[in-house]
Amino acid sequence: MNIPRATILLLSLAALLATTASAAATSEDPALAVPSYLSTLPSPPTSPLIQPGPADASTSCAALLAAVAATKSGSMMRIGGATDGSGPVYVNMSSPRYRPASDPTKDRSVLVGASAMSQPDAKLGVLLFWHATASKPEALQDTPFLTSVRDTLVVAPASILGPLRFEWYLVQSENMHDVWLADDLVACLAQSPRIDTSRIYAAGFSAGAIHTSHLALLRPHYLAAAVAWSGGLVHAPPPMQNASVSSAEPKNPEKAPDAYAYLAPGRAVVPTLATVGGPTDAVLVTQFAATTKAFHAAAHVQSLAVAAASNVTAVPPTLIRCDHTLGHKIALGAEAAAPFLLARTFKGGESPLAAGCVAIAAKDVGVDEQAVVARAKEIAAMPKPQASNRANAASGGARSVVGGVGSVLVTLVLAVGLAVVM
Repeated sequence: MNIPRATILLLSLAALLATTASAAATSEDPALAVPSYLSTLPSPPTSPLIQPGPADASTSCAALLAAVAATKSGSMMRIGGATDGSGPVYVNMSSPRYRPASDPTKDRSVLVGASAMSQPDAKLGVLLFWHATASKPEALQDTPFLTSVRDTLVVAPASILGPLRFEWYLVQSENMHDVWLADDLVACLAQSPRIDTSRIYAAGFSAGAIHTSHLALLRPHYLAAAVAWSGGLVHAPPPMQNASVSSAEPKNPEKAPDAYAYLAPGRAVVPTLATVGGPTDAVLVTQFAATTKAFHAAAHVQSLAVAAASNVTAVPPTLIRCDHTLGHKIALGAEAAAPFLLARTFKGGESPLAAGCVAIAAKDVGVDEQAVVARAKEIAAMPKPQASNRANAASGGARSVVGGVGSVLVTLVLAVGLAVVM
């Protein structure tokens, strides 16, 4: 990222403030200073759970669906746009749910184009790509990764935050606007006959990879896999709100069509490949080896806690770490990232580990599985008011959830894992 010196100073101050705030939030009791997640699903879904349409009635899918219908093989790889579908095109998504507060009339711009196709009428998977700070949605165009994927529609939103702060809201806040944008994009795309909804992926670089890491914890109910190039978590817990409070029904989570997360035993985390570029993989005070470790710890704890609250044995999440020596950049796209995604659908799939890649177990990131399971069962067994009060007190006001399918209260102990690296 080529960022002016003045911008670097501003971002450095913001990052330091965010780190200080995060440490303060978990200082009293790391095991309880966490959000409350509701396990609304008694068993893993066998197909993606996708909204039937955008959450706000004013949001139109027409422009996005038209772009999907017109896109041609390899259009995302062509520099510049074209209305005939030979190049990528920008479309706007409009909703009060993800417009910036500073400009409530501003739409969200999204770049749409396709990878190479095996045949003209091939069904397309979807890759939601989230760019880095001071970058743009076209960042994938010149990468070996894009030339290595097939039959994939790339949908790349433009952030509205940078360059004077890190892109994507969840990088430094608990604002869910970008997640809700992803939900609407997926809901619209599912209406196209060209889209294979069993192959919906997320990928990002740097700040976009941090956002992708949050999506891996928040959207296991429709994402088949994710790739985070220099990502992870920079604050905990992710996010501070509870899973089933939405903008549509903030006081009635059981009526919410857009819960923060639908988690189930066996499907509590999206299968994720994360890359780390050695000691020079850093931006300002953010060391991506540490943030990636934080994500892996949180993912294991989330999986363990959801399973324990349902009184079943956790199935370890698929977490792959790939190390390279190229520093802070999109790397191992052709060798590791593309095969990882293409081998997976919502129902599963595997690919051989590329050179430099290893599977990450709970013990590899300092997570005590027995302690996590014991604490999760203890919290789940609490009378609901007591559990709610303890969670509220410990998390500094983060609301806890009671209700939903199965009425299972799960206070996830993410900070247990994050404490090993934060």
